[in-house]
Amino acid sequence: MQWTGVPTYKQIYGMCNLIWKPFGCSRLGNGSAKNANQLGVHLIDLQNMPSSRLLIDKAYQYHKDADAAVQQVLDFLKLWASFHFPQFLRALERIQRDLFRRVNMRAGNYEVYASRVENFFADPALVALEEYGIPLEVAKKLYRHLAPYADLDGALERLRILQLERTNLSRFEISLVRDAQESL
Repeated sequence: MQWTGVPTYKQIYGMCNLIWKPFGCSRLGNGSAKNANQLGVHLIDLQNMPSSRLLIDKAYQYHKDADAAVQQVLDFLKLWASFHFPQFLRALERIQRDLFRRVNMRAGNYEVYASRVENFFADPALVALEEYGIPLEVAKKLYRHLAPYADLDGALERLRILQLERTNLSRFEISLVRDAQESL
C-alpha cells in the first residue's frame, strides 16, 4: 500500500481487491467488471491499449457479440475509469494515510494513478476537448497537429487555427472538429 505514482500489476489487483467488497462494487459499473480481478484486468488493459477500438476488440473475443463488447467497454470507461475507481482509490489513499500516520509509517500516494485512470491514460487537455464536442479518439488523432501546447488553453488555441485539410480525419470527424472550431 505504500506505492506512489504508477502501481505494479500486483498492486493494481491489490487495490481492486481492497475496494471491491467494502464499497459494494459488484453492483456498480453496469456489470462491466464482475469481480475485483476483472476490474484489475480492465485497468491494466486501459493502461496498455491506446484506443477504445483495441479495448472493444479484446472484449469481443470474450463476448462474441459486438453490441455486448461495445457496451461493456463504454460502461467501464464511463462508469469505472472516469468515476468510480478514481474516487474509491482516493478514498483508500486517505484511509491508509491516516492509519499509517498513526503508526509512523510512510503512506502511499495514489493521486497520479487515479488521475491517469480518470483521463484514460491520455493527455488531460485532449480529454477536455470532449467538452468542446471532440471525442477522445478524434482528439488523439489531432495530437501531433496540436502539439506542442502547455495546457488546455494552448491546445484550444492550436485547434482554433488548425487547417483540417492537413489532417487524416474522415469527413465526419472533420465536421465535428469544424463545429468545435466555430464555437471557440
